[in-house]
Amino acid sequence: MAFGNIYCNEVTKIDGNSFGVILGQNYDEESEALVQLMIVITDMGKLSFIEVISLGGPIGINKISILKRYAYDVVKVLKDKGIEIAIEEEIPHFFREYSD
Repeated sequence: MAFGNIYCNEVTKIDGNSFGVILGQNYDEESEALVQLMIVITDMGKLSFIEVISLGGPIGINKISILKRYAYDVVKVLKDKGIEIAIEEEIPHFFREYSD
């Protein structure tokens, strides 16, 4: 998984734990649209809380599956690095009441 236009920043909080954000975008050739990823990492001592948010993407019926694929690519990279992952919540898309 390769992304261009990447921005990342880390802040160490007063309690010594860290908070970081990674932003990136990629042109998805299959859908001919830009897909953005936002990864928010919160250090909680022995554990880290990671939120992966994919946005943008094509207009149309395959939008959710394409965005989901990019989010799960991040999960796969973390698992391949030996990081234990537990998905606590998955939101297929926001504002469902406005789009269905």
